[in-house]
Amino acid sequence: MTNIESGPGESDPARRMPPLPDRDHLRGRRILVIEDVRIIADYLADLLQDFGCTVVGPFPDLAHARSAIAHETIDGAVLDQQLSAETSTSLASILREKGVPFLYVTGFAAEFQDPRFPPAPILEKPFTPRELHDAVLRMLG
Repeated sequence: MTNIESGPGESDPARRMPPLPDRDHLRGRRILVIEDVRIIADYLADLLQDFGCTVVGPFPDLAHARSAIAHETIDGAVLDQQLSAETSTSLASILREKGVPFLYVTGFAAEFQDPRFPPAPILEKPFTPRELHDAVLRMLG
């Protein structure tokens, strides 16, 4: 697992994240992760597990994620908006219809004002463990 005290590029003690006070609020929450870049998918999954979440996935494509949504209980989702040859827009629409909160994790936040994308919080890459933690807490309300 990733040490949530420091993420990639955070070896400087001044950038380390203080202990997370709200870990109990996330314990056992089932979070779907869709991310096509394996190292980022693993990093997201490790962080979410460190926060106390149960990770559904991570999935690199829409087909696997759709199957999980149909067969699993999901409390929230972290979606990479731009997958290799597709976007997660259709998946976001399905989640919205089911009442499942989600957030986008993207390196393209400036281009994200397209009305085709269902509205949701956006976490811009790169992000810190604290930023992900806080975004997931806000997403789940």
